[in-house]
Amino acid sequence: MTKLFKQDGHVGVIETFGSMVMFIFLDIMMVYPRSVTAAASTAAWQVPIVTLFYTIPFFYVLDRLLSAHPGKSFLGVVRHFWGKGIGTGIGLLSFILLISFVGYQVRVFGEFIITTILPNTPIAAIIIALILVMCALAYYGIETITRISWNVFPWIIVVYLSALALVIPFGNTYNLAPIWGNGILATMETGVLQIGTYKEIFMLGYIAPLFRQHRSFRQVGYGVLLFTTFLYVISEVSFIMVFPPPTSDRIGFPLYSLLRVISYGGLWQRLDPLFIFVWATMTAIGLAAGLYFCALIFAQTSRASDYRPYVFPLAVLLISVAFIPRSALEAVRHYEVISNSVAVPFFVLPLLLWIWMKITALLRRNP
Repeated sequence: MTKLFKQDGHVGVIETFGSMVMFIFLDIMMVYPRSVTAAASTAAWQVPIVTLFYTIPFFYVLDRLLSAHPGKSFLGVVRHFWGKGIGTGIGLLSFILLISFVGYQVRVFGEFIITTILPNTPIAAIIIALILVMCALAYYGIETITRISWNVFPWIIVVYLSALALVIPFGNTYNLAPIWGNGILATMETGVLQIGTYKEIFMLGYIAPLFRQHRSFRQVGYGVLLFTTFLYVISEVSFIMVFPPPTSDRIGFPLYSLLRVISYGGLWQRLDPLFIFVWATMTAIGLAAGLYFCALIFAQTSRASDYRPYVFPLAVLLISVAFIPRSALEAVRHYEVISNSVAVPFFVLPLLLWIWMKITALLRRNP
């Protein structure tokens, strides 16, 4: 089965690169800088690098697994080795974890909009508006999402990096000392606990058949990991310079609070509305990719020929998940736990399947 869904078309390297960066980078827009700084102190900027070194071997395993079975998605490889029943179970598990994660992202973003610019607007109205945009993009598939994302991605990155550059003069490099924070071992441990930082990269395994060549899958994967690490590091450095520990632990939305300190006279101040526009654009595209992956995984699990009939029902389910938390504080706390918890199956399952593949190949050579 070389193509799972004819409606998906093909995906390109640079287009998929842009959409996956935005999907992963949503975490740092939410609560990542605050939670990591609370755990690793002044060494928080090193945590994304440590986590990257933990993540690369797992992605390498996924890469090797899919390269050995061209034309199959990760779920297709699972069914090949472990049968339809286990494949269906793993597909349902992946779907439940992903839709929970995306649902909480929707809720946290809705709370951010209320806190910053629309305090009197019902959160239901904000979430439903976001969901409608997500549905429109997800319905037309990953090819459309990736092309749109690449059209806006360069401008978003330029605006974001420029904003961080404007923040630097308001920070103090002294806040980065001591360089190892709570110690090297503590930083390494925090890196393990933050293993979910790059978990979204494993969604590439479900669209692997849509790449024209497997080499493109590999290029996107490693490119996204390296570039998002760069963004995480410079964001953490800027955040700590302006809000040193333990002050940072009291910041609600870290990057928004960071950009509010920009003030260069009467003209260059309060640039946070521009940041909100950038964040809203990135969030809509990133979460649309999340909804698409939810529909795609569900369709692959049920062995349906088209993911599109599932987009709108799953959007309703996303709204239900988004309203599980009773308050903004509960939503943020649960989001931090879910973000790292869902990473465990996404990392472990490809590793177990790869080990099984190696054992099976060895037994065939030595009956």
